[in-house]
Amino acid sequence: MKFGICKLCLEDKELIHSHVFSEFLYEPTYDEAHKYISVSSHPYHKAKPFQVGMREYLLCQKCDGQIGTYEGYAAGILRQTDKYRTRDGRAIVIPDFDYSSFKLFGLSLIWRSHITSIHMFGEVNLGPHAERIRKMLHSADPGEPSRYCFTLIKIEGAESANTVIHAPARTRFRGHNAYIFMAYGFDWLFVTSSHSSSLPKDYPFVGMKPELVILTKTMSEKEFIKEMRRRMGSELIEKSKRAT
Repeated sequence: MKFGICKLCLEDKELIHSHVFSEFLYEPTYDEAHKYISVSSHPYHKAKPFQVGMREYLLCQKCDGQIGTYEGYAAGILRQTDKYRTRDGRAIVIPDFDYSSFKLFGLSLIWRSHITSIHMFGEVNLGPHAERIRKMLHSADPGEPSRYCFTLIKIEGAESANTVIHAPARTRFRGHNAYIFMAYGFDWLFVTSSHSSSLPKDYPFVGMKPELVILTKTMSEKEFIKEMRRRMGSELIEKSKRAT
């Protein structure tokens, strides 16, 4: 049992062991013994097995349950994406989806990545945006689609893509600050700049269209591994710059 300030409601309460990344995102990574291997980009952190996703005492029971509702909805959507492929296979289009629940789920992922002290998520620093996103989550306000927008891209062709989780890394998207990470066979891209409303309205960010549109991208196994190495290499370079 641990008491402290809940990161979401900011009240002094009993905290529970909350997931940073939702547990369902780890499903494809588990082996027959329900374990997965965590590989860190930190030179002194060795690979080791885990039976559950990364957790930390972050939230009270009520707030964790609120986010759990969004997680349950997102899990149901993503587990059946294969049913909604377009004929040409270039996208997944889900006609009936709850924008509010799915957007709040996405916001919770990048926000939890910011508030945790777990090394794996050390790249994420939302600055003043963290408090704005906290308020949105606490009040169940998803905001306009252009505010803290995000999108998913389904990676196909590389079998490893379904078994890899890579924590958010800093990137740039059309001149905007953003974070990208890999989970559940998808690339997740979050734009966190304050002027994201200037982004093109025709790009399939969540909520920009009545349907949930997820683009697909085909990569060979070799191309995918090369991309993961590039991201991890960039992460190490950024950390070494901050250390000096």
